[in-house]
Amino acid sequence: MRIFALCTLPVLAMNVEAAEPLTLELDTTTTLFGETKQAMWGMPDSSSTLWEEQDFSKALNDYLMWDGYRQGAKNVTNDLKGYEANAIDLYSSHIRKGDNAMPYNGVFGPRNKRLQVYVSDYTRTGADNAIRVFGVTKRGKQTHPFTGSIKVQKVLQTPKAAELRTKTDTASYTLLATYELEEDRNEEGTGILKGSYYAKVNVLATFNFMTNELKRQILTDRDGADNYGYSNRNFVGTWTSYRTGETLKAIWGDNLLPFSLDFRIGIGEVLNEKYVDNDWKKYSDNDSEIEAVYDEEGEQIGIKQKDEWWNR
Repeated sequence: MRIFALCTLPVLAMNVEAAEPLTLELDTTTTLFGETKQAMWGMPDSSSTLWEEQDFSKALNDYLMWDGYRQGAKNVTNDLKGYEANAIDLYSSHIRKGDNAMPYNGVFGPRNKRLQVYVSDYTRTGADNAIRVFGVTKRGKQTHPFTGSIKVQKVLQTPKAAELRTKTDTASYTLLATYELEEDRNEEGTGILKGSYYAKVNVLATFNFMTNELKRQILTDRDGADNYGYSNRNFVGTWTSYRTGETLKAIWGDNLLPFSLDFRIGIGEVLNEKYVDNDWKKYSDNDSEIEAVYDEEGEQIGIKQKDEWWNR
């Protein structure tokens, strides 16, 4: 855990010895699990049933639990009671500090149509680790307001490799949550988005000597956010139509998306050309949708979307 102090205070440390070790409750020897591991960031064999799969939420959880187990992770959820999962930082639509009005991008359905999700606000529900969120989705030219909930399920602590450790930073953390977002039932073509969320996070305790307050927070780990291949804050699940009951894949997040199969080519962020016409052309044209944000001194501090479609 990293401790930042503006004055002298006792060292705060989690009792990791008492933390719950992970148990692996899945069969990792099956062909399907092997394909799932491969599909997280790549492509399964052409004969795999995963090409027809619409719901990867369980596959995401299985992968994260397996990956944590093999790295010696512990479940530290109970140790973090009293820490606030910062909703704006973890779930809002901004990747970097300074970015303004930037929706998430994601894939929708078997043809990887473009899905955009703008999370605009939140309120606390009173339930432990749960918040209510508000926002707007966009598929093609259709925009729909939504309300819903996100609930933290687990926080995993994984020891960092020896060469990456410092005296105050010895572990990395992964937050797992579930979400359910309901589009407006009174509008045509709407449904419910539900699934699993995960983010790489930092666990921080900061003391403000001006207010004599100690603030404990769980925040997004944005290390490498400006780098090629960054991926974080991923929502992996489905959209189900209110009218027909049809269920389709819906995955969105920061930059690279898990289980997007052949949507991107290689290990980078290059879109597969066969999907460009599914509302991805403007996105692939780089600067056609975004513009720079500058501070009062003329220094660029972020980017924003030119067309703020969520305000219509």
